[in-house]
Amino acid sequence: MTQTTKRFKAGSSVMLPSGVIQEISDIQYVHNRYQLKGISGWRYGIDQLRRVNWKAEAEKWREEALRQYPTPEAYEAACASRDKHGARRRSSEANMTEIDEVLNDILDTLYPDTPAPKEGE
Repeated sequence: MTQTTKRFKAGSSVMLPSGVIQEISDIQYVHNRYQLKGISGWRYGIDQLRRVNWKAEAEKWREEALRQYPTPEAYEAACASRDKHGARRRSSEANMTEIDEVLNDILDTLYPDTPAPKEGE
């Protein structure tokens, strides 16, 4: 029995050994979809989560300073903590800007017509 080789393209329907008919998909296409999903998660983290954490942390330090020093020094302590966390925030924003640039570079390498996967895929 001689077997002939047949080449399939992405989108061709084939019957699997189990009897299920499935469409062949391009592995790069699938890979790109999951990369897009990962990038969207990073973007959410950059845009939402870090900003909320910075505000909560600065407020926590302010409240702690006012609790420990209920005197005129409390104002100075609160200002010092605000400055400290402002410097950390600016440093983190610079890091997030670098990450955002990397994400944009990754997006540039993906196929332009690749949709992101839906939840649960």
